[in-house]
Amino acid sequence: RPQIKHKGDDSAIPLPATMIHELSDLMKHDGIQLKLYSDYPFSNRENRILDEFQRESWNFLNNNPQKIYSRLDEINGRKVLRVATADLLSAQVCVDCHNNHPDTPKSGWRLGDVRGVLEVTADIEDTITAGQNISLEIISLFALIFITILVTMGLTFIKLKDKIDSVSETLSKATNGDLTVRANITGSDEIA
Repeated sequence: RPQIKHKGDDSAIPLPATMIHELSDLMKHDGIQLKLYSDYPFSNRENRILDEFQRESWNFLNNNPQKIYSRLDEINGRKVLRVATADLLSAQVCVDCHNNHPDTPKSGWRLGDVRGVLEVTADIEDTITAGQNISLEIISLFALIFITILVTMGLTFIKLKDKIDSVSETLSKATNGDLTVRANITGSDEIA
């Protein structure tokens, strides 16, 4: 039997909302937070004020219950990804419980109604920082490779220019009548 106070009772299971809150407590150390909210909160949650994302997701998901609402956001100076989905009354037992509960904020629920919104908030600040660091490392590696290629090409062109200058000087002397000159070039490339 589902109950809010289920701990220590082996015959009880948590209510879905209670389970969501307990799972959120378990995952908060991993930077993940679960929230369940509605425009029809039970009395123990009626003082909760929905933020802009929560109001927008409630409105969007009431009109589009099969879709997902998400946004990149910043909470407490950290980048987070917020994803919301409609919490539908998907079984008749859920409808009956919400309609007959003594503290229900609304009655007349029907199968398929949007009872609330389930939001998953994941802190992605460290992931973004790691991605930026990897990007910087990749850019640095490509810059190093590019500089190495440029230096190698520069040295190769300097050697070729020296050989071409030597051949040019020898040809210039030969055209002036000195047929005893020899080009002083070593190697096995086309110029040698």
